[in-house]
Amino acid sequence: MNILLIIIACITTLLAGYFLYRFLTLKKEHLKPEKSLTSSNELLNTLKVVQEMRGDRSKPPIALWVYDLIKAYEMESQNYFSSYFSDFFILNKPKKDNLGADSFFIKQHKNSLLFGIMDGLGFGFSGMVLSLFTKNLIYDSLSDSKKERFLSELVSSLSRKLLKINHNRPNYSYYSFDFAFFRQKHNSNWIEFVHSRNIIFFLYSENELTQIKGTHIFLGFQSKNSNQNLENNVLDVATKSISVKKGDILYLATDGYQDQLGGEEGKKFMRKNFQKLISEIAHKLLQEQKEILEETHHTWKGEEEQTDDILMVALKI
Repeated sequence: MNILLIIIACITTLLAGYFLYRFLTLKKEHLKPEKSLTSSNELLNTLKVVQEMRGDRSKPPIALWVYDLIKAYEMESQNYFSSYFSDFFILNKPKKDNLGADSFFIKQHKNSLLFGIMDGLGFGFSGMVLSLFTKNLIYDSLSDSKKERFLSELVSSLSRKLLKINHNRPNYSYYSFDFAFFRQKHNSNWIEFVHSRNIIFFLYSENELTQIKGTHIFLGFQSKNSNQNLENNVLDVATKSISVKKGDILYLATDGYQDQLGGEEGKKFMRKNFQKLISEIAHKLLQEQKEILEETHHTWKGEEEQTDDILMVALKI
């Protein structure tokens, strides 16, 4: 049994290293040189900061290195958010081991800013490996997206890749994820987006909070036609656009916060209560909002275990 566990741990670590390498290099043949998220020296400096902040050395050395590098990259990504938005917060509470499958990304691609969040499968270290795999799929798919229908093509490309991965696998083992992708061209007041219904998207504008509902999208699930050509499979997704102005706030969240069990009767927090809470605090400073959200979650959870990974991103235009 011990030998089997060691073998599984080695395979998981090798997979994590592979996806991490692919994620950080971004396949130069697919992506033309652009403004870099961070230089290798900056990332290494941030890595040292993360290692100094964390005193826990209970995990295997390789797992610790992967953990530290992911956290360093997340810190540099937050610096990138601060370059494009007047203010922001990221509330990230993984369910297990301070690592999870819910993740965010931000990238400059040609003349546009791309950003989004994903709700993946699994928890802890394995969930983190899958989140790296998800980001790798997204970056690989950028070159497949045509200028005219960029986000639609991106989603379609992801769908084709996941269909190949899931082909001939039993339904219960399909790999899929919920997502919200956004694209804003430089010097434009319009943001194009597409998101699945389980991702929460609120827009706060002119003292009013509006929920923007997502689409029934299930990436990676093949149609009833079992003979379909995976190469030619096209998921036709209509994108939407919103006009934003200075002071507007975008709220993006996975379903972990609303699904938390707690309260006097051990029930879910629910989306309507989540929306009501944000509506009541949206006029406050973003950092104060984050603190209220964290305190409310802690109070509601009480003695219950955390139900799911929680990720929420608030971006002020």
